[in-house]
Amino acid sequence: MPASIGMATSSSVSERANGGSMRNVDPVTFSVVWGGLISAAAEMGVTLARTAYSMAVREGSDFSTGVFDAEGNMVAQGDYSPGHLGSMAFAVNLMLRDFPREGLRPGDAIICNDPWIGSGHLPDVYMVSPVFHEQELIGFSVCIGHQIDMGGAGAGSTVIQGMIDNYQEGLRIPPTLCFRDGKPVVEVFRIIEANVRVPEVLGDLRAQFAANMTGAARIQDLARHYGSGVLKHCMREIIERSEAEMNAEIARLPEGTYTCEDYFDDAGPDTPPIKFQVAVIIKDGQITLDWEGTGPQVEAGMNSTLHYTYAYSIAAVKSVTLPRAPQNQGVIRTINVKAPPGCFLNPRRPAPCGGRNVVSHRIYETALGALSKAVP
Repeated sequence: MPASIGMATSSSVSERANGGSMRNVDPVTFSVVWGGLISAAAEMGVTLARTAYSMAVREGSDFSTGVFDAEGNMVAQGDYSPGHLGSMAFAVNLMLRDFPREGLRPGDAIICNDPWIGSGHLPDVYMVSPVFHEQELIGFSVCIGHQIDMGGAGAGSTVIQGMIDNYQEGLRIPPTLCFRDGKPVVEVFRIIEANVRVPEVLGDLRAQFAANMTGAARIQDLARHYGSGVLKHCMREIIERSEAEMNAEIARLPEGTYTCEDYFDDAGPDTPPIKFQVAVIIKDGQITLDWEGTGPQVEAGMNSTLHYTYAYSIAAVKSVTLPRAPQNQGVIRTINVKAPPGCFLNPRRPAPCGGRNVVSHRIYETALGALSKAVP
């Protein structure tokens, strides 16, 4: 676990004097850097909450934050929503496919709310900003905020009944440059403004950008103090150690296939119950959650895209293995999640999904039901 305070040793000082290049980082420096990255994500959350306009973000804390390395691997997160945080690693990698790193500049921000890229419904807008130190890309600061409206047929863009596809639910934004060199891209803001019902949305987007810039500043502080080489080494080591620790915990679980099924009442009047079925397969030190047998996607705004299903599956596994350990790319790599295309937990486009949050607890509880047979 990272420490929150500490002093640099003589070896770490010499590493910084050599431009940040290093072979080994002493444990104190490593612990301080890890704690600094977690603190950066936490401070991003404070900034977002204090600068947001909407009650959902300011009072409801419906947002999440994260710090990523230059390759797009998640290194640290704030303690916020499992649905956001579990899908964040997938969203960032997909968003960066459309924006080559060499084309990014300080003060840029990419946004996306595509449910099949992000966390499963249109109100959740991811924002990704590159972080530079002496013209070198050293990482990304990332946040996601629940916007209180993204247009569509119903206020709030989370209507369940009457939705037959995602086009009804609001404005879908693919990975798009929203800030350039620290300034809003006016054309993008005008499109969003023309499609949403309340001005708080634009204010919250600016608050998300402020949060990302706060995170960028803290990551840059670490690079200046310890050198970018030390920082990048620590980021890799954090991920590798977390992966090794999670693998060790999974290896302790008894091998076997453990199943559970549950039901959601219905998708509206005169519709049948929705079946949730999972098989947790533990074999050869690996764990897979297979949702085959789950009911088909429905014509109601409550389908769960695969990333959202993945997020709550991860949360369940982590709850019975390393509940107190920080979550990052290393932890996520160890957990496999599958669901048949076209099922309720992996719907095909353009299935409606605006109210998908109503099923989050059922995903988590069904997964725990299976895991409880392996870890009573």
